[in-house]
Amino acid sequence: MDLRIRHLTDEEFLVPLRCFSPSEPDLKKLRLNKDGDYQEKALAERVDTLQLVGDIVDN
Repeated sequence: MDLRIRHLTDEEFLVPLRCFSPSEPDLKKLRLNKDGDYQEKALAERVDTLQLVGDIVDN
């Protein structure tokens, strides 16, 4: 049995795929913590922008 997404879509078991994505925040030059993750406060400031939040709501 062929269970590829294309086949399942053609047979109407799945609906056609539609992807939505907000703007990407600029994460360059953000400092990392000792675990290699972004520092939470710096990351929050970088992603809390009108453009990014507006795109998330719209999409």
